[in-house]
Amino acid sequence: MLASPDHFGARFFRTSAIPETHRFAAWNHVVNGWLLGVESNPVSDAPFRGSACLRALPDLRYGWGMLGGTVNRRTRTLVAQDNDDLFLFVNSGGTFAVSQRRRETDIAAGGAYIMSCAEVGAYRWPEGMKLTVVRTKLDGVSALVRNVYDSVGSALAPGNEGLRLLIRYLQVMHDAEPLATVEASALVTRHVQDLLALALGAVGEGRDVAIARGLRAARLKTIKAYVDQHLGWPELSPENVAPRFRISARTLQRLFEAEGITFSEYLLSRRLARAHAALGDLRGDARGIGDVALACGFGNISYFNRRFRARYGATPSDIRNRDLLRDRSR
Repeated sequence: MLASPDHFGARFFRTSAIPETHRFAAWNHVVNGWLLGVESNPVSDAPFRGSACLRALPDLRYGWGMLGGTVNRRTRTLVAQDNDDLFLFVNSGGTFAVSQRRRETDIAAGGAYIMSCAEVGAYRWPEGMKLTVVRTKLDGVSALVRNVYDSVGSALAPGNEGLRLLIRYLQVMHDAEPLATVEASALVTRHVQDLLALALGAVGEGRDVAIARGLRAARLKTIKAYVDQHLGWPELSPENVAPRFRISARTLQRLFEAEGITFSEYLLSRRLARAHAALGDLRGDARGIGDVALACGFGNISYFNRRFRARYGATPSDIRNRDLLRDRSR
């Protein structure tokens, strides 16, 4: 049985903090306790090295890392103790091979393999493997994919759009969301299951539901994350952001409009918030107001001043001077 999550925060594993003789046993404990019951063995006598980040939610577990070479076997005894969850291995860099259903499958970098936790098999990779994994309840995916077991035990190509969006979505959620509540956890689980259903070839009504619910949410999350990372670029616009996500500028606009906001409004809000935070950070940011505005993507200082005052009811100088006086009074 997998350990029940007592919180939804990230769990980290680093061999650098563990004596060499105990590293592999420690990693084996993590895998069997939080992801998948396996009989695991190293592929060499060299000290095991690896690092990983895992997150456990009630109906979803996922993680990624760089790991030393191992051979992992799912025996009948282990399978009998497990359930029918779906488990996705994504080769994020390296060589990954699977033995299951009496066939050998090599997974190319960027590709993936989907399996059922109710089946025996073996999974192996050499030293320095980069791996991303997702485990989730079968019901949430099978409701959207007809005959989902036809896809189980097969490889997903690196160019699979649902797979690509799923991995990007998980990375964005890990970086941006604390997942501190049951509601947030359930929403992320739903979106992941929708994207996995698309990756497995959902069609008809199931595909429509997955697109409306998971695909759009994932795209909007990743676009917002991209915008937040590049606020200092004055040329940010739907026309130059949309191609990076393989959609049209109009489709990008519709994603924001579905939330009752335009792309331009979101961009302005984030730039103003970044500037406001910088102007109030007297100990960590000593730049002048003009430099702050330019760094936040405002090419016109007069426009920046007008929009800043309209948003916060104070000028940039008011914010800086207010916090300066407060800092001096301490």
